[in-house]
Amino acid sequence: MSRVLTTGDLDAPLTRDDVVALLEARLRSPWYRSQMLDAQRTLFKPRVVTTQAELSKLSETATDGDECYALADAANGVMWRLRFRAASTSAYRWEFVGGAALRQGVETAESVAASGAYQNLTTAGPQVTLPLAGTYDIAFEAEFQNTTTGANHYLSYDLGSTGATDAVGIGSNPWAANVPFPIGRRRQISAAAGDLLNLRYKAGGGTHQWGKRSVWAIPMRLG
Repeated sequence: MSRVLTTGDLDAPLTRDDVVALLEARLRSPWYRSQMLDAQRTLFKPRVVTTQAELSKLSETATDGDECYALADAANGVMWRLRFRAASTSAYRWEFVGGAALRQGVETAESVAASGAYQNLTTAGPQVTLPLAGTYDIAFEAEFQNTTTGANHYLSYDLGSTGATDAVGIGSNPWAANVPFPIGRRRQISAAAGDLLNLRYKAGGGTHQWGKRSVWAIPMRLG
């Protein structure tokens, strides 16, 4: 049985039982347990990255199954949980396993005269900045109406320096004037770090009005 050390034992050689007694006393100490818990939290707490450079640096030493968090939008509390998959053949090996989408919306309806080209409205966008390079699942939608029947309408987006096109957007032809029609699409895209995803609008005639506009983006793979 372990014995309690006294002041008379300070100069005596420590026995095995002495060592056991010291360890047991330390393990019972609330301060020591607190220190051990703090050390465990520090050791096992996943890394939080906020920039592309930090994620790229982390990739250099990552092993299969490592996890980290990416602070995608500090203002709105959007944090992404990522897991490194070494066997992935993608250039982006940090795979998304949880978190909220980036999102922005504009509820107010705004009008602009048709020009035959993609336009911004008075309130540009909505738009979100994609913070890290990778592939994203995006969705965008709006409600439109026009003063002219039969004018083609298109909803598309700019991505970084690439302007909006019909190919990546969606079009519709209203059957009646001044009647609201919903329109939207979902796509998978590849983006560079910092690319701005910004919705744009086009109509073939009349004055087109757009409201209830929203854009979402959630990562699939990052790297």
